[in-house]
Amino acid sequence: MKKAPLIIGVIVLLLCIGGYVALHQYQANEEKREEEKTMSPISVAKEDVTALSYVYEGETISLEKDGDAWICKEDTKRDINEETVDSMLDTLCTVTADESVDVDNLSDYGFDEPEADITLTTKEGTITVKYGMYNDILSKYYLRVDDSKTLYLVVGDANTAFKKTIEDITVVPESNTEETNTEENQTEVTQTKQAE
Repeated sequence: MKKAPLIIGVIVLLLCIGGYVALHQYQANEEKREEEKTMSPISVAKEDVTALSYVYEGETISLEKDGDAWICKEDTKRDINEETVDSMLDTLCTVTADESVDVDNLSDYGFDEPEADITLTTKEGTITVKYGMYNDILSKYYLRVDDSKTLYLVVGDANTAFKKTIEDITVVPESNTEETNTEENQTEVTQTKQAE
């Protein structure tokens, strides 16, 4: 009589283990399916980019890599913040899409006046990346690479990353900040004395 509860306990334990293994296998298969659906529209590594240009607020900003440093072609004396540019490139080069669509009329998707127009140069050649209109239903942008009529649906992180003026990617010298603070303090002291 004591064997019956023991056998039932073993059976329940085996069922639990079997259920756990089945659930784990199901989750692994789902993750694999999601990975297979994910596409990388931009097949460029951040480290391979030797030049970069983008248009923001009607201004074209052109940068060239010199060793680890980025140089602005329009103003070579400007001190470009390498970390900011690397972060922008990292965001763009890791863009993924889970859906693509082939189209004939690009103007229907906002490519007459793209949200972002970015050009990357590597030793192998040049790649143009454009962000078209925003799809409100899917909460994603249409992205086009080079002259392809295949559009990818992507989140807007890279689009946002390139909304920077030349001043936004320039290093702000610390001494200027300190001088400005000192001047402001002196002005405040002078105004206080005059008020007295």
